[in-house]
Amino acid sequence: MKRSAGIIGLLLFLFAAPGTIAYIVYLHPEWISSRTNHGQLLQPPPILQQMSQSEKWQLLYWTPQACTQDCLQRMDDLAKLRLALGRRLYYVDLVLASQTARSAASQTTQNLLETVDGHWAQLAGKEAEILGSQPAIYLVNPQGYVILAYSSDQSLKDIFQDLQKMVHDK
Repeated sequence: MKRSAGIIGLLLFLFAAPGTIAYIVYLHPEWISSRTNHGQLLQPPPILQQMSQSEKWQLLYWTPQACTQDCLQRMDDLAKLRLALGRRLYYVDLVLASQTARSAASQTTQNLLETVDGHWAQLAGKEAEILGSQPAIYLVNPQGYVILAYSSDQSLKDIFQDLQKMVHDK
């Protein structure tokens, strides 16, 4: 009789434990903090109408003012990151976005864009407001939605891992 009571108790524990654990995790989701992306996921994702004309993912470097030496270095780094995608680099465009016109950009900036096969986008009004007043990096999907945001000094490894996940599904 003691043995069957022990078996019943064990079975009761085996069937009750998963439900109890699930209920506790449901009440405290912060205990399980898994992270699948390194950038800040924008919810709901804002749309950039000017960017929705592309059929590719866009790695967008936003600088509200003229492109400085730091900006040029970061664009060069992002170009290398794009090359690291290998054959999937054709699914990603590199875009330098600013409030200033391309004609106002320095010759160095224009040369760099040509060298790295990058594009220029002049954003103003609501679209510039969406991206903020600080330089930053954004991942924009082919429909023009800004999916992930990164600080301008975010690790390239983090951006690469996120970009790889996004383009891998294509």
